[in-house]
Amino acid sequence: MNSLMTQFQDFFSTAVLGLLVGLVFHFYHLVIRMAGVGRFVLYFLDFLIWLVLIVLVFLALLLINHGEVRVYVLVALVLGGLGYYLYLSRLTAKPLKFGASSLVSGCRFLGRLLLRPVIELKNRISGFLSGLLLRASQGQGDEDDEDKPN
Repeated sequence: MNSLMTQFQDFFSTAVLGLLVGLVFHFYHLVIRMAGVGRFVLYFLDFLIWLVLIVLVFLALLLINHGEVRVYVLVALVLGGLGYYLYLSRLTAKPLKFGASSLVSGCRFLGRLLLRPVIELKNRISGFLSGLLLRASQGQGDEDDEDKPN
């Protein structure tokens, strides 16, 4: 059986893990709000963040207490997240907003930068096809004139 000191260390480490999970959720919430994503993209991103955090928390619990999940571990995880939202979220709001804004702006810039060649190619193909259709329709009009008797 673990000593009492080891259990206190596990409790404290798990509470810190809860604080970090709260920080990640706060940052994720700000990014989603600033990005203004659609409903179905939001569902996908919510699923993805939960999946990633579950795996990370599981791995962290393996490191902290060798995967032993006890009631006090779950209580510490919840208390850490709750403590973040009650006491630390106001302190971290401005830096997280700045980080979220920077991330959203950077992703939008990269998206525009990566999509620019695709849009240019689409415009060129569209212009080429429009020119072909215009020539084909003008050519058919001339043929119709030739078929008419004078």
